[in-house]
Amino acid sequence: MMTWNRKWTKVCVSLLSVGVLSAGLFGGYKMIIEPNQQVEAQRVAGEKEKQVEAKSKQITSGIVISDVTSKIETSLKDGSKLSEEELDRLTYYLYVYTQNGYQFLGADAENSNIGMNAFVKLHKLYDQSGLKAPYVYNVETDEITFNRDVQKPKDFDKKLEEVKSVADEKAKDAVENKNGVKLESEGIIE
Repeated sequence: MMTWNRKWTKVCVSLLSVGVLSAGLFGGYKMIIEPNQQVEAQRVAGEKEKQVEAKSKQITSGIVISDVTSKIETSLKDGSKLSEEELDRLTYYLYVYTQNGYQFLGADAENSNIGMNAFVKLHKLYDQSGLKAPYVYNVETDEITFNRDVQKPKDFDKKLEEVKSVADEKAKDAVENKNGVKLESEGIIE
């Protein structure tokens, strides 16, 4: 009987040791590894949010320049004469675009800067409309100098919010699917 009790004691001690060891390992996992996994998941989610935000700002600028450029080119082609208010509105959007730090390049060999090309074409549209542009464009230095104030359009904030909502959707898709974004006129600012 004595050997039977010793065997059971050894088995019980072994089972108890395995149980204590398992509980210790599980507790260690819950205290050390699992929180680190949560922190890593939060870090990755935070990085994606930052990527979406940065991409959204770029796309917003791209949509603004696409919309303004589309309006300018359409008006130049069909010979439209726009009012000073409408031309100044386009000028204001272009000015804000040039201040955001993003630059989009096109295939034009003479001047690949799409924003500066838009200013040159907008100047032609002022001339076409029989009006004096509020700026002078220096071709040699690629600089624009304003000679009068251009007022912020009344619907500027509303239009920019519309552009941002479209840009946010495109940015989320671009970051999640790791694909490019085709920037084209959305017709929001026109």
